[in-house]
Amino acid sequence: MKYRYNTIISLVTIFTVLTLTSCDILDTGEGEVNELSLHFNTTEPVVESADGNNSIEVTRMKMSVRRIGFMTLNFQQDTVTVDTMSFDEQFPKVVSFNPGEVGTRVGIGEIDPQTFDRVFVEFAPPSGEVSDSDLGSNNSILIEGTYNNSSFSYRANFDTTASFFIDPSLEMTEQTATLDLDVLIKTASLFKGSSGSLLNPSDQSAKAKITGRFFNSLLFEEGNRTLRDYEDLRGSE
Repeated sequence: MKYRYNTIISLVTIFTVLTLTSCDILDTGEGEVNELSLHFNTTEPVVESADGNNSIEVTRMKMSVRRIGFMTLNFQQDTVTVDTMSFDEQFPKVVSFNPGEVGTRVGIGEIDPQTFDRVFVEFAPPSGEVSDSDLGSNNSILIEGTYNNSSFSYRANFDTTASFFIDPSLEMTEQTATLDLDVLIKTASLFKGSSGSLLNPSDQSAKAKITGRFFNSLLFEEGNRTLRDYEDLRGSE
């Protein structure tokens, strides 16, 4: 079931949110049903330092997603009406995938033709009917892999929402049969510093830096088009 909400917020609030990059009207052929699916994966499973002396290989990731949704903004003089659509039947859900493989696809279902101006993802530790032995009740992110061939397990507790503008807007028309949105983790943005050095996930002092980079590593794509790329805004080393 899809749930809609309606909120009035000021233009000042809207314009403090980060602006997105390119997208245009989708036209994938005739179709009476619009279906949406989300595909979770990473952009690259292996990252090397600039000098080639260190490397990280990510072998498994888990994310506890509480909710995913889209917003449509309706500008009216000095206020904005925000229509929110979330997909509460499919979430909360623990999404698990092995980087470099097919990844995990979550089918959302049918949605009406409309325009989307914003996408949001809520992360929270598993609770209620959703449980996961790897994450427990205190973590929403798990990343496993090797740093210079030594195993690591990075866990973090995110109980927050990542929200991004889509500009120009993403439009689903009567001719849009399906929409596949890729939700990707940019491994380089997560572990690689501006100087080209790598953060060691097993180093306690590096974990806070990695945690601060997580939302900067999110990448949203539709087909070959990047809807949102946080790379230029990633945290400093």
